[in-house]
Order: sequence, then C-alpha cells, then structure tokens
Amino acid sequence: MTLIAFHGAQAPFRYIVVTLVSLRLTQWLYSLSLQSCHMRRLISISVGLLIVLRILSLNMFAEERQVYSARKIVSRAMPVYPELARKMNLEGSVKLLVMVAPNGTVKSIQAKGGSPVLLRAAEDSVYKFRWALAKDESKELVEMRFHPE
Repeated sequence: MTLIAFHGAQAPFRYIVVTLVSLRLTQWLYSLSLQSCHMRRLISISVGLLIVLRILSLNMFAEERQVYSARKIVSRAMPVYPELARKMNLEGSVKLLVMVAPNGTVKSIQAKGGSPVLLRAAEDSVYKFRWALAKDESKELVEMRFHPE
C-alpha cells in the first residue's frame, strides 16, 4: 500500500484531511439504505477500515514529530576512505542518527542510510566526534559524504 507522506508543517494537515475523509465516507455509507444484509455488512467493513486508517494516520503523525537537536560539534574526525571503496571507485553518503550524552560523547549510532561499504568508516569517525555540553541526551542527524579522491 502506498501512502502520501506529508512532512514538517504539513503533518497536521494530513491528520485533518484523513479525519474529514473518514467522516464524509461514514456519513455517505449511513445515508445508504440499510435494508439489505449485504449493505449492512459492507457498511460495517467500511467503517472498520476507516477506523484503522485513522489510527494509522495518528501513528504516522506521532513518528514524524521526532525532534533532532542542532547541538554544536566541538571537534570532528575525518573518516578514513575504505580501501575496498577505493578499489570500487565508490562514492556516496552515509546518514547516521547519533545519540549524544550530556557530556558531548557519542552514546550510540544508528544507520539511517548509505552504502554498507562506507558505513563502518563513517561510524568509526563519528565515535571520535565531540559535541557541546548539554543538560540532556540529544539525537543528532549526521551525514558524511565520501568521494574517491
């Protein structure tokens, strides 16, 4: 199933659209004649599907509200370009979600995209990064680009 994804400021708009569509469809279904047993079954199934669609929409809306911090990076480490990637003349980028401790050190890294050949080099480099001090842990989105030069 393909769903249209709304990002950022459009996410509340998606919730409103799904709610209005489900309400209009429910009104239309109940306006039909309820004399037939098949029609009642169709209405029951349709209303159930609308409820599921609305619940899915609420869950997707909640997932989009993840906040990534823009904490300042105090020191960076340049990644070592992997020898295998050099032989393959591979270039690309790796996206990482980094959990940063209050003291500015890396707690954990989760890969969000990129070539597996470049991933390990990017992770090794990011583990050497240091961020500014903060009160709480934060999630930082880091993208590293690799070029075979």
